[in-house]
Amino acid sequence: MLPYALDQIDAATFQAICDQRFSESGTVDFKQELTRNDDKGKNELAKDVCALANADGGDLVYGVKEDSAGGTAESVAPLVGESYDDASRRLLQTLESWVEPRIRGIQLKHVPLKGGFGLVIRVPASFDGPLSSQLRVETA
Repeated sequence: MLPYALDQIDAATFQAICDQRFSESGTVDFKQELTRNDDKGKNELAKDVCALANADGGDLVYGVKEDSAGGTAESVAPLVGESYDDASRRLLQTLESWVEPRIRGIQLKHVPLKGGFGLVIRVPASFDGPLSSQLRVETA
């Protein structure tokens, strides 16, 4: 988990994460882009959140580019193409549908960034675990 209270995370925090070359761990996962809105993307999100909840909880940090070796924060990468409201609604709906049992206490933090936004999903440790992602096939 990032060493910051969720309500204290802002654009300067995102820059500090990159300047200090924070590394991913079992409790922090950086994402340059939002999860795609298809079954593969939804399954990836559910698996990432389950992994955090089954461990000690942690943060998915959207809007941070990793270095070429992977796993270390390199630069701030503002999210574009979808509003924060739409993205947060979509991600939460995915978690409600794809994770069993439901995780209580997930928090989202909107971080305004120049040219877009960042998003932190703080996942608590699950006491109802183990959790699993449920692959679903959506039909039209």
